[in-house]
Amino acid sequence: MLGNVLKDYGRVFESEDLLVVHMKLEAGQTIPPHDHPKQEIFFTVVSGKVEVYLDEQETYILEPKNVLNFKGERRISAKALEESDVFVYLVNRRN
Repeated sequence: MLGNVLKDYGRVFESEDLLVVHMKLEAGQTIPPHDHPKQEIFFTVVSGKVEVYLDEQETYILEPKNVLNFKGERRISAKALEESDVFVYLVNRRN
């Protein structure tokens, strides 16, 4: 097999430099405040709509085809405004 279709939720890929998390969020479901020090984060919505908060200072409304990039030292929290399918890519920074 040359490829692998990733259909599961949770941690779908993990290596020394990269973690990929696939989440299904129900409407109204929240992700509590947390951070990921020493990582670069790419938060992307495949379907639905998610409100993302960084350091409780900035708010972003993400819809499909949007990618929010930020340093993992920022505290992220989120709320699904509708049922949503989300991928989060956590890349380890070497410096």
